[in-house]
Amino acid sequence: MRFVVEQRGQVINWNEAAYRLLGYSGEEMIGQTQRRLGRSAVCGSGRFQARQ
Repeated sequence: MRFVVEQRGQVINWNEAAYRLLGYSGEEMIGQTQRRLGRSAVCGSGRFQARQ
């Protein structure tokens, strides 16, 4: 799964795997903030980390 969030928290890239796992299309998510996903969907596993 891959999606890219810029520093302000806005989704700028979304792929097919992210759609299959999370149920949102790129059209729905690009331009939205990561808050739409909910913290548990993204951060709950501890697998995802911000890159500096």
